[in-house]
Amino acid sequence: MKNQKTKLVLFIAFVFVLILPLIQAKVNVFQEEPLHGGVVIAPKPEFSFTDWFNDEYQTGMEKFINDNIGFRPFLVRLHNQIQFSLFKQASAKGVVVGKNNYLFEQAYIDAYHGQYFSGRTDLLKKIEALKELQTELEKKGKTLIVVLPPGKASYFPEYFPDSSNDQATDSTFYKEYRKLLPKYGINCFDVNGWFLEMKDTTQHVLYPKYGIHWSEYGAAIAADSLIQQVEKLSGRNLPDLKITDIQKQNYSQGTDNDIEWGMNLLKSLPSQTLSYPTIEWDYTGSDTTNMLVVGDSFYWNWYYLGLGEKSFNKTSFWYYNNEVYPESKESSVKVKSIDRASVIQNSDVVLLIASESNLVNMAWGFVDDAIDILQGRVEDPALKKQKIQEVINRIKSDENWMKSVVEKAKDQNISVDSMLVLDAIWVIENE
Repeated sequence: MKNQKTKLVLFIAFVFVLILPLIQAKVNVFQEEPLHGGVVIAPKPEFSFTDWFNDEYQTGMEKFINDNIGFRPFLVRLHNQIQFSLFKQASAKGVVVGKNNYLFEQAYIDAYHGQYFSGRTDLLKKIEALKELQTELEKKGKTLIVVLPPGKASYFPEYFPDSSNDQATDSTFYKEYRKLLPKYGINCFDVNGWFLEMKDTTQHVLYPKYGIHWSEYGAAIAADSLIQQVEKLSGRNLPDLKITDIQKQNYSQGTDNDIEWGMNLLKSLPSQTLSYPTIEWDYTGSDTTNMLVVGDSFYWNWYYLGLGEKSFNKTSFWYYNNEVYPESKESSVKVKSIDRASVIQNSDVVLLIASESNLVNMAWGFVDDAIDILQGRVEDPALKKQKIQEVINRIKSDENWMKSVVEKAKDQNISVDSMLVLDAIWVIENE
């Protein structure tokens, strides 16, 4: 009898364990911390007989159930922790675990080894284009600065995993850019080289163990130096960044553990002593200065530091020359959809920022586009669209003109809207 009761209890417990994830998925009994990073949850597929017979519905439903099962965040973290603790593997895209648990992104190690380098011929074309852009901007009283942020692979090659060679090569985009930019007289702020010079003497961590970007402290002192460089090159007097205090602490803030954060582990990694500055702004400098930034994620530290709004009057950040910020904080605004010519013409300072792994795509097509706009060879598509709309509004406000457009649309067997666009283009080209 006792054995039967024990078996019954075990059976009930077993069934309960099986159905508990289903209960959690339905009513969320236990509050769970969501997974961090670029986690995409599969949506519930809509049923259709076509999808059913070609097996797409079943596949979609399986993904939906797997992604929405109860305790999924815990189970994912448990799996990731086992992979990390037992095998020193990171269950995050592109992340590798180095010596002493230093975390890297493989792309930075690859760039350090010159795997993306396409040769000097290709690079010299990019350098010449940068020089041409700087010249065009200078004609209009504007300043161009190319920023080379620090790279974790360059800074910590001694902590590469055993599977990676820590020996540097001379054929890398970073090493070539740092030589050629000054040689061609292109304004350059080489933060990577500067940080390497300070590596053995600094009292503060410039590059965190568990992050892919510069430390919060490193970003702050780099911002201070950038302001000084902008003032020197442009002759403008900007509000200055002042570090009034530095606190050391044994836990991370901001992006100082952004790789660890995206690894979704059950247990936090051993803490590192990091420095966090207290910042004030000196508004003695009051020159109105607008800035355009075209760059990658290294600008985010400066963005949240307040550089763009404190030291500059107005700043537009074109993230990978694709999305416009701060506008895209609400909903995505694409660079190609705005009046790029107007932004460039109204910017006093243009920053190009590309980290070690992104130098292969420096400025993401911005340089050639900006040269064409500044030299008037190509009209900005967004500006052309705006002009067309202005003419369409003129047509609609003129009763006789609008009547003529309607008649032409009938004659050509096209819609009135299409005819409006054609007429507007003709007016713009012939005015």
